[in-house]
Amino acid sequence: MISKPKFFYIVVVFLLLSIITGCPAAKNKKEKSSSPSHHTLVQDNHDHFNNSNEEVLLKKMDVPRQLPEAKVLRVATFNCEWLFDNDPSDQEGVPPQIKALFPKTRKEYIAKLHRVAAVLIGIRAHVYALQEIEDADVLQDLAQILEYNLKRKYEVCFKPGGDRYTRQNVGILSAYPVLDVRRFKFQRGSRVTKHLSVTIEVMGEKVQIITLHLKAGSHERNFEKRAMQAKAIHAQIQRYVSSRNIIVMGDLNTHIKFKPKRKKKKRSKSKKKKNSPRKDADYYLTGKHTRRKKDDLIDINQKLERAERITHGERGQYDRILLSPPIFEDDPNKKDLYFIQAGRWKVDPKTSDHHALWAEFDYR
Repeated sequence: MISKPKFFYIVVVFLLLSIITGCPAAKNKKEKSSSPSHHTLVQDNHDHFNNSNEEVLLKKMDVPRQLPEAKVLRVATFNCEWLFDNDPSDQEGVPPQIKALFPKTRKEYIAKLHRVAAVLIGIRAHVYALQEIEDADVLQDLAQILEYNLKRKYEVCFKPGGDRYTRQNVGILSAYPVLDVRRFKFQRGSRVTKHLSVTIEVMGEKVQIITLHLKAGSHERNFEKRAMQAKAIHAQIQRYVSSRNIIVMGDLNTHIKFKPKRKKKKRSKSKKKKNSPRKDADYYLTGKHTRRKKDDLIDINQKLERAERITHGERGQYDRILLSPPIFEDDPNKKDLYFIQAGRWKVDPKTSDHHALWAEFDYR
């Protein structure tokens, strides 16, 4: 039988040991409550990281500057400037100088996604035409962010192009029902690697939206390639321009100062004829090279202030939105879609080296 003093001392020693080593039950409870939840995607602004120390995909974006909600249809075009993920498994064969432009970590990729998404959320468009994106996975990530913030579901429209050097593609996100997604077939030598045609339905009307990213560069062969690409796209739609709702938008790489090939000067007594200014891609894409005016597209740049037309650098009118007459004009004899306004959305250079363009349409 243990005496009372001894029993008291044993209890005290046991309590001291419990305090020093920690109660197993309490310890397990503490560990369980502090363990992070797995696959956390949605968090508040003040909680930026999930259990793997990577920035979360879905969060409420703080975008103080936003356009008012469009009543019927707003479209936008934006060159995202190398919107690629950090997954190297689908980037084999990419030149090192190109791969150096890709994000190295998922955190970098998500940060880029959020910057691009902030631009799109600010514009609040129903349809986005995006250039310099990697693939459908990137578009799907963007669509999720937009849906979470704008409370509007976007359908991803994508078909891979054939740019094996940069691996850049174009894609479209649409909040309206998508009826058709396709790429055009071209004759040999006139291929446009980065383009996509999507048909959507708005207020019972079909609208064909074409996005494209034409050849860059100011040297003669690039200039000629770009003009050829513009002609090839116009040839696909010229029969329908006067009768269908068509929107062509994207990065045309236009208004780049032309640099002709250097040729040796030949001595001649005859007066030299001055060369006419070289026509750029916008000239051919709008159909001004054909004899018929019925197949001409309307450049909404003519509706913008001169400064608002600049979307790259100090003078580059690279990005355009072109409209067919049926969707540009309001037909007084029937209810239809028609153009009402457009604008440029200034973008921070940390996000992209391009500004975005948008156009708005009403229905009556």
